[in-house]
Amino acid sequence: MSSLYKLTGNWREVYELDIDDEVWVDTMMSIQESIEEKAVNIAHVTKIIENDNLAIDAEIKRLQAKKQANTNKVKSLKQYLQDSLVSIGERKIVTTLFTFAIQKNPPSVDITNEELIDQQYIKTEVVTKIDKKGLLADLKKGIEVAGAAIKQSESLRIR
Repeated sequence: MSSLYKLTGNWREVYELDIDDEVWVDTMMSIQESIEEKAVNIAHVTKIIENDNLAIDAEIKRLQAKKQANTNKVKSLKQYLQDSLVSIGERKIVTTLFTFAIQKNPPSVDITNEELIDQQYIKTEVVTKIDKKGLLADLKKGIEVAGAAIKQSESLRIR
């Protein structure tokens, strides 16, 4: 019995290529094997890609957490410096590399009690969505619904 590495050798090499999708699929299909061998190798490559995606998702989460930590550190350091400047009565410091200045931000609204806000300032946003689950249930019961029909598609499952 061949190892996974031997079974997917050519396929793995093609997977690693940095080419557009159409050329990639054409290249994968040009590898000469029986349909059974192709099916097995496609299954192996899809598992490799799915595992790569799991690793990528984990790395994205790790990097997002690191980014958030860095953002929090920047905010904390700036607040520390601002508090220090305020405590010594300085609003501006000029150095050879940086200029530090405490300045007013643009005005913003602080809502202290939403219930007291006059209706003229209330925006109502309506989001219209079709209840596809309910629609499918009715269609399955034989209820005819104008503008909708049951669609039965197919997809490949690899187990």
